[in-house]
Amino acid sequence: MPVTVILGFLLLLFLLRLSGKRTVAQFNMYDMILTFTVGSVLSSSIILDNVAFLDAAIALASLIAMDYVISLVIMKFDGVRKLVRSQPTLLVFKGELQHANMRRNGLSRTRS
Repeated sequence: MPVTVILGFLLLLFLLRLSGKRTVAQFNMYDMILTFTVGSVLSSSIILDNVAFLDAAIALASLIAMDYVISLVIMKFDGVRKLVRSQPTLLVFKGELQHANMRRNGLSRTRS
């Protein structure tokens, strides 16, 4: 298991470096789904005996390649960009909560 952990981590680090900074610079729901999926594949290869490391490596490379292709398509087509990536929402402006924007995003003010 330790060898699989080390190899899996190094492979993932290498693949994410290849995919570019966009992978972590602008984290949104699409990126969260991709992150969970990649984490699930890697953890399966570490924990489950019936998942070969080579199969997991191919799955990880496929996911990162798919992300790269989707990124290229997003750069060329605004409609796809709007479908895949959400726009940021202003929640506080000049110290004032933007209640309408908060409601649209299912957020409420809570006190700590």
